[in-house]
Amino acid sequence: MGQTTWGFGVEYKIPLMPVVVRSSFASTTSPYTIDIPHAYVSYFSLGGGLFLGSNIRMDLVFRWKSQSTLNTNYGTISDGSVFTLSNDNLNMGLQFTYRY
Repeated sequence: MGQTTWGFGVEYKIPLMPVVVRSSFASTTSPYTIDIPHAYVSYFSLGGGLFLGSNIRMDLVFRWKSQSTLNTNYGTISDGSVFTLSNDNLNMGLQFTYRY
């Protein structure tokens, strides 16, 4: 069984304003043959950038991560050391970019 990663994104520069907005989605399937059905890791992101000058930009991003995978802690599947990890979390980032 293979692993597949796919995604898409859009970015739009707001006319007459020094602002750009963006959004994206990406998903990766599990590479393991022994895993829960539909195991995945996916990301949904929203963000934007504000141009503070001709070559300085401040970017803000919100990224939601969803994950559902089968895990083993120091054991094997046969001895019951298996658990399903499912979680959702939010990451936030702020970045300043200077281009010379």
